[in-house]
Amino acid sequence: MNDAFIRTVRDLPKVCKCFHIPLQSGSDRILKLMRRSYTSAEYLDCIRKLSEGLDEVNFTTDVIVGFPGETEEEFEMTRSLMNEVVFDMAYIFRYSPREGTKSARDYPDDVSEEEKHRRNQLLLADLESGATLRNARFKDTVQEILVEGVSKRNPDRWTGRTPLNKVCNFIPLATTRVGQMVEVLVKRTTSNSLFGEIVKELR
Repeated sequence: MNDAFIRTVRDLPKVCKCFHIPLQSGSDRILKLMRRSYTSAEYLDCIRKLSEGLDEVNFTTDVIVGFPGETEEEFEMTRSLMNEVVFDMAYIFRYSPREGTKSARDYPDDVSEEEKHRRNQLLLADLESGATLRNARFKDTVQEILVEGVSKRNPDRWTGRTPLNKVCNFIPLATTRVGQMVEVLVKRTTSNSLFGEIVKELR
């Protein structure tokens, strides 16, 4: 991650300021076992540079809990790092051996399924709390939305995305069309979505 890249992202309005940067674990020992090429400190430095170089940024990630040999202390390292960053979204997986991989061949799957489930649920709860707070800052703001179409969950609403890749749900106007840009006043937020009403159709 260098300054030239960050400046390019900052200066190009068509670039979505959303970064999916897999973490996997907050423990350097586990990262090494996973054959990852970075440390937890290097990961945080990458997050810091992007946060300082861009006005607004959306961070998402991948995490694995219960990797062979992961101790409670190492799990807490992951939990602490996630809470330090406060991700907008994360895919949190429980480790399972995959045939043909080094981990399945060389490391015993020694973390119980019950413990994997517990760790998974703790991270999911932390994620929801953090994402709820992150999205709350959009309440009562006007967001530019790229219209995607009818919501899969509510046929009376349409959905689109903000420049930070946030999902926004709204009631369409008679002239609203897919691919259009609209301005939406956000009235309500949850951990994973924004809800509002169109105040202006742009183009």
